[in-house]
Amino acid sequence: EYVVPQPTSVQSGEGEFVISSKSCLVYNGTVRDAALYMLEYLPFKQILSSAKVMPGDVQLTINRLMSEEQYRLEINKDNICITGGSYAGVFNGVQTLLQLLPAEIYKKSAKFPISVPCCVIEDSPKFGYRGFMLDVARTWIDAPRVKRYIDLMAHLKLNKLHFHLTDDEGWRIEIKSHPELATIGGFRGGDSPVFPRYAKFDERWGGYYTQEELKDIVAYAAQRNIEVIPEIDMPGHSKALGAICSD
Repeated sequence: EYVVPQPTSVQSGEGEFVISSKSCLVYNGTVRDAALYMLEYLPFKQILSSAKVMPGDVQLTINRLMSEEQYRLEINKDNICITGGSYAGVFNGVQTLLQLLPAEIYKKSAKFPISVPCCVIEDSPKFGYRGFMLDVARTWIDAPRVKRYIDLMAHLKLNKLHFHLTDDEGWRIEIKSHPELATIGGFRGGDSPVFPRYAKFDERWGGYYTQEELKDIVAYAAQRNIEVIPEIDMPGHSKALGAICSD
């Protein structure tokens, strides 16, 4: 089986564990969001906040003696247990478990029963900052597609989204006290005062995120152990802003 990134320790076991329609997902309260995330991919009968685990169940739990993003995934014939040093570690373990399952998991169309080989996998990230930069100033993408990028980052255990929101080619943030920054500066081409670089000269093109959309993106990323780091270039890279002010 392939796990990305390669774990520090993999011990193969004998036999397999079967996730069935009777399996429950058991978690402690602090990792409830990770349990809800798993539910998107695996149709568990129910999820329970409890310390009691029955044969056939999958457990998410925290061990504060481990480092924050460290995890241990133990799969035996009776149970699956994912232990992390914090929410981040548990989430990393969840991603490793998903990678061991059939590809249909990622289509969110998996059906029980699902067999997974017995093993013990342990890992702790070598780098604390594992990032991806998404430039939506030059090439606009809407909020649902930003979430799609976040999902892909989560599958690879990346944890920082550098979100490039303003540049010469566009302003992508709703500022309620100055709405024209986004309603004008978020578009270029056509009748826009912003130069139509990377766009059609005769077509007004672009968009921006409302404050509610940005809050939703940040929360969506946080559930997936990803911190959103906004980049707002001031005073440099501000031709879009200058075009608005001089229009």
